[in-house]
Amino acid sequence: MTPDDAYQWLAGHSRESAYLKSMGRVLGWNGLWGNLGLAQLNAGEYQEAVSSTMEAVRIQPRFCVGYFTMAQALWHMQQLKDAERALVSALQADPSCAKSPQLQGAWRLRGEVRARLGHRQDAVADLERCVELDPYSNDGRMCQTLLEDSR
Repeated sequence: MTPDDAYQWLAGHSRESAYLKSMGRVLGWNGLWGNLGLAQLNAGEYQEAVSSTMEAVRIQPRFCVGYFTMAQALWHMQQLKDAERALVSALQADPSCAKSPQLQGAWRLRGEVRARLGHRQDAVADLERCVELDPYSNDGRMCQTLLEDSR
């Protein structure tokens, strides 16, 4: 898919297409691919979302949100080991990623993925980190509930 194709896809599939398109221009090509991946994820086009976010992180390897978007699509496709790898990258691609409230959901999802893979201790540690970031957000409350359910 070319950048022009990506813009056309956004225009036809997203209510926020003008915003996403403008953000892609502001952020550069990785922003375009990341925004396309997010729109595809929201449209339920998971394989396409993985492809787009792979392009985004190829262009900008420190694009934490791109890895997180990729992981969410992989989760929906039940590709749990690949989702875990993408989540590790989301939280380690840049030193700021692990502390970012914007990526609290990555801690939650990694905890859920690791629990499903049978890695209980790692899952608990991820969920605890999720709660530490903000116990009052939706993700923080969900992580707290998952922790309580695991005891």
